[in-house]
Amino acid sequence: MTRNSTKETLTSIIIVNYNGSSLTRDAVLSILRHAPSSEIIVVDNCSTDGSLGVLRKELSSIKILPMVMNRGFGYGCNRGAEAATGKYLFFLNNDTLLSEDTPAILASVLEKNPTVAACGPKLLNADGTFQLSFGFDPSIVNEWKVRRMQRRVRNRDQQYGLLLEKRFANKKVDWLTGAALMLRKDVFEKANGFEEMFFMYFEDADLCRRIRVLGFEIRYVPQTSVIHLLGRASNSDQSKVSVEYRKSQLYYYGKHTSIISTQLLRLYLHHKGLEL
Repeated sequence: MTRNSTKETLTSIIIVNYNGSSLTRDAVLSILRHAPSSEIIVVDNCSTDGSLGVLRKELSSIKILPMVMNRGFGYGCNRGAEAATGKYLFFLNNDTLLSEDTPAILASVLEKNPTVAACGPKLLNADGTFQLSFGFDPSIVNEWKVRRMQRRVRNRDQQYGLLLEKRFANKKVDWLTGAALMLRKDVFEKANGFEEMFFMYFEDADLCRRIRVLGFEIRYVPQTSVIHLLGRASNSDQSKVSVEYRKSQLYYYGKHTSIISTQLLRLYLHHKGLEL
């Protein structure tokens, strides 16, 4: 019997692994240390580096779900959600580390606030500096705003990071990153989970948008934090990653914005030599 597989489990933590067994192992060990009551599910997205064997050997007490092909981040998350027994689902990137029982803190927010269907913690770099983990619905104008915010944050402008944290703390936001995202399982299912047409990128913004359409709120909760080793989980060729980003961006715009916005995006990508 796998660890924490009982039906009364409050929180199920879902991690998608692709060619990153060492990161995934460290993430799971941090969960076992700080959130021992949570169910842990690792979805291996058809790794090609032997990850599955390593994880089965080193993490034999948790649920490990092997995929027969890599159909993307959202697909893997959805398969993990189907196997989860928790009332709440906490999706975590495999390049994250817990330093406290963040799942319990976030679950308590959902328990006390029935109109909130999703919440996320503050994300920190390995050196403890602030990471931007929320944003506005993607559009030509909003993406420009978020990128300006990202540039200042990535330049370690900590005063600006503290300002953003204070401004958005415990407030409604349009979306939270899927790197550390907790949701009510029943609402996740009502929203039909992650849209699997997104291979990677924009699936979190899309899901949060659909949850808001159902009448629920998305909330940023910086009272608890998770370390996010940004960029270390990507083992892919960066040109391929860029292509997948642009595919998802165009798909999101086509799904949620006007024809004019989508065409403006295509013109911008063409001007930059980034058309698909």
